[in-house]
Amino acid sequence: SSLQNAFLDFGAAGNTNVGNLLMLRLSSAYTGFNGWSGAPTPCVQAVYTALSALPSAVSMICPNGNSTICGTTPPAPNANANWRSKLVLAQNAPVAGYYFAPSTYDPAQRAPQLTCDGQKLDPNW
Repeated sequence: SSLQNAFLDFGAAGNTNVGNLLMLRLSSAYTGFNGWSGAPTPCVQAVYTALSALPSAVSMICPNGNSTICGTTPPAPNANANWRSKLVLAQNAPVAGYYFAPSTYDPAQRAPQLTCDGQKLDPNW
């Protein structure tokens, strides 16, 4: 199994929710499949109402690229580095992604807004 570069959230100090909201503008690399007729770089939203729950004793490729038993999943500030993606959400191109509330590996980067730098959420995604 591989979770390489996956974004996971096990909770964080300052976030009293049991879930979160992630906003991200996808690059055109994600929209080249047959049948897609929306924006070439859509603004997408992922809402989750529960924090990530993963097995701690299974060997796999962890989000950070290590092939090992990834280990336990404590919330921030004591997060396990094996579960951190090498991709940095704030450095996503063409527009930085962000969380509504602090997550395990990424803080809430900016004032919450339901747009991707002016581009509205794509309802077709």
